[in-house]
Amino acid sequence: MKPEGRIETLDAARGLAVIGMVWTHFVATEGGRNVFERAAAWAARAVYGHEAALFFVLAGMSWAMQSARGDRVGRRALVLGAFGFAFGRWVWPTEVLVPLALSMPIVVCLARPGRGAALLAAVVGILVAMPVADVFFGEYAWSDWSDDGTEHLAESTLGWVTLRYYLLTGNYPLIGWLALPLCGAIAVRWGVVTAARRTVWPAAVACGVAAVGYALPLAADTGVAWVDEHAHWFAATWVPTTIPFALREIGSALGIVFLFLRTGFVPVVLARHGRASLTHYVAHIAIVFTALRACWPDEDWSVTVGVAAFLGYWLFAHWFQARWFARRRRGPVEASWDRVAGRDGGPQRS
Repeated sequence: MKPEGRIETLDAARGLAVIGMVWTHFVATEGGRNVFERAAAWAARAVYGHEAALFFVLAGMSWAMQSARGDRVGRRALVLGAFGFAFGRWVWPTEVLVPLALSMPIVVCLARPGRGAALLAAVVGILVAMPVADVFFGEYAWSDWSDDGTEHLAESTLGWVTLRYYLLTGNYPLIGWLALPLCGAIAVRWGVVTAARRTVWPAAVACGVAAVGYALPLAADTGVAWVDEHAHWFAATWVPTTIPFALREIGSALGIVFLFLRTGFVPVVLARHGRASLTHYVAHIAIVFTALRACWPDEDWSVTVGVAAFLGYWLFAHWFQARWFARRRRGPVEASWDRVAGRDGGPQRS
C-alpha cells in the first residue's frame, strides 16, 4: 500500500541505514580467515558508526516535519523511551532508542516555525560543550566502563552514572549525538531538503563538512605545543564524542541524504526497509541476534556466520515486507507504537 505523507527518497536513505545497521551487528569488524572474511570485516569497519549517524539525521528531519504539522510528540517520546529502556535492560544493552526518545522533544521544540536561529545555536552549543565536558568529566569516559570496554556501569546501577551514560559516556551520548538530529531539522526548516532536489550544492557542502571532520585529526601531527597538549580533541572518537567525529558524521549523513534527494534514487526494497526501520531494529536483535548469542555466548561467531545471518535476515525481511506493505502503510512495530502512543495528537486513521 502506498504510504501517505512520506518522502520516499528519505525512506530509501533510512533503508540503507537499516541494512548497514544489521550488517555491523552481525559481521565482526576484525579478523577473517580468508579473503572473503577479511573483505566482509573491512566492509563492517567502513560502515560502522555511519549507519547510526544517518538514522539520527533522518530522525531530525522527520521530527522537524512533524513539528511543522503541529504534531504532539511528548507521549510518543515517552512510550519510545520506556520501551527502549526495557529493551536495553533485558534484551540489548548497547541500544539507541532511549537517546532518540530524549532527543525527540528537544528537536521538535526547537524546530517549530520561526526558530531556525535557535536550531543553529543549539548545534553550536553542542559542539562547544563537547570539549568543555571533556575537561571537567572526561575521566568518566573511561572509568564508567569495564576494563575490556564491553559493559557500562549504568547497565547494573541507577544514579548519577545513568545521567552520565545518556549525556556523556554512553553509546550515544547526547552531548555530541544530539547535534545530528538538530542538523537534520535545520536542513528541513531552512529549506535545504527542498533545494537538494534541484541542485548539488547541499551535497557538496555536506561533503565539505565531512572532509573537515576527516582532516582535523591530521592537525594533531603539526608539532604545535597547544595542539599536542590537547591532541585527543583533534582525534575522531565516538566516546567521548569529539568535534571531528561529529563533523565527520554530520557531513557524511547529510551528504548521503542529499544525494538520494538529488538523484531521486528510490529502490523499492530500500524504501520498504526505511518504512519499517523500528521493526527491523527490534526484530533482528530479538530474533536473530538472540539466537546467535545462544549458540555463541561470547559473541565470537565467525565472519562467515555473521554474513550468513545477515543474508538470511535480509531475505526473510524482503519476503515479509512485500506481503505486509501490500495491505498496510506502516511496519508492525511502528503501527503498535501509533496505537499505544497516538499519532498526530488524535485518533488513528486506518
